[in-house]
Amino acid sequence: PRVTVLEASTAFFLQGYGDHPDPHSFPARRSSDLRKACKMYEECLKLRKSAVGSDHLKVASTLYDMALMFHKRGKPTRALACLEESRRIRIDRLGSSVPVAETLQQLGNISKFAAQYGAAINFYEGALAMRKELHGESHESVADVLQEMGDLMDDLGEYETAMNKFGDCLYMRKRRLGEKHEDVASVLYAMGFTLLNKEEYERSMSFFEEALTIRIDVFGVEHSLVGDTYNIMGFIEAKREELDKALVFLMKAYQIRGNIGETLKASDTLKNIGNVHREQCNLKEAVDCYEDSLRMRRSELGDKHDKVADALISLGTVRYDMSLHDSAMANYKEALEIRRDVYGDFDDRVASVQQNIGIMQFRAGNLTEAKHHLDEFVKIRRVNKTKESADYVNILFMIGNINRINGYDTQAKAAWSEALEIFKHIGLAKENPELARTLDNLLESPDPAEKQNTVIGKISVNLLGEK
Repeated sequence: PRVTVLEASTAFFLQGYGDHPDPHSFPARRSSDLRKACKMYEECLKLRKSAVGSDHLKVASTLYDMALMFHKRGKPTRALACLEESRRIRIDRLGSSVPVAETLQQLGNISKFAAQYGAAINFYEGALAMRKELHGESHESVADVLQEMGDLMDDLGEYETAMNKFGDCLYMRKRRLGEKHEDVASVLYAMGFTLLNKEEYERSMSFFEEALTIRIDVFGVEHSLVGDTYNIMGFIEAKREELDKALVFLMKAYQIRGNIGETLKASDTLKNIGNVHREQCNLKEAVDCYEDSLRMRRSELGDKHDKVADALISLGTVRYDMSLHDSAMANYKEALEIRRDVYGDFDDRVASVQQNIGIMQFRAGNLTEAKHHLDEFVKIRRVNKTKESADYVNILFMIGNINRINGYDTQAKAAWSEALEIFKHIGLAKENPELARTLDNLLESPDPAEKQNTVIGKISVNLLGEK
């Protein structure tokens, strides 16, 4: 039958794709294959509804598979619509059952991906209750839902709740699977990440070390999950300012990722290595790492991808550190154009590049160019109603400084007044009372020489190297 042929063709397109963790990181060729697969699923769905009716379980199964495909394409709205329809059919036909529990869990996963956190919590709670009803309190499928719920709580910053969910999951898995199993390592890794987010670096490392030991025992050294664990351990050591130890872990991660052909992951590790070299003031080595990372990303993703922009920003930042201002500016401007192409003109990721270019131009004395980019930064932040922060305060003061230098005292005072109001509103005045008094005095008597010495640099004017 034609439906069967379409399903087989779709499976052929998807060979080797797996459950890709980042739908937006697919190279263009793979994205094209996924689009073709979705088209085939849509045709299959029409034929199946025509043949067996809209409420048949085979229709629910096709909708479920379509949802996963739309998720892989980064289309969560379409994915959720398919899953909702699949859930309705399955509940009507099956009631409390494994397929319904699976559908609820996937609804939770994709709602979490789409930042629909309230919906995700409800779906996970429904899946958890049904799994317990069907399988008992300590079944592996219950542990799976608990781990997903822990990840969600981590995303929400509810770290203690996340650790409790992970702890329950870990207890179940160790009882059922023993100490040396990848599913045990997986939840240990998740717990390490939550502690990393809590900035409890020493405790975090202990969980990653345990996960690493299990993964090497289970898979050997040359495995993707071992590379992932070394990479995050290197990142933590860098956060702890143990830079030599960080390089040891990161080099192991890079070698593993390169040896097994994970080019994009290897480029991420190279960027981390570059970051450590920059911290150590080994700027030439940092440039080499960033250039290699950029080359790998262009090769895998093409020129118009945010990961390429990200590498360009890192390269531009270190070149600016080396006083290579022209090449740094060229890197930043290319990154700006890529992000505009990818996200549009009014995205906060575009604003961050505008901010960096503005700061660089200000430091170089190119005040007209600086003000243009800093004004664009402010415009984007206002349009998006982005949460006010120290960097926004800093840019407003910088705009005020430029206006004052150019003799536009009224505009300067307006920018400084707005900055001071935000400075106080977000609590920085209480933390920095001397600076608050300096800013008040600046508004009363704006002297250009004084403002250069007292304002710039006291909040933060560092370039953003990004992640």
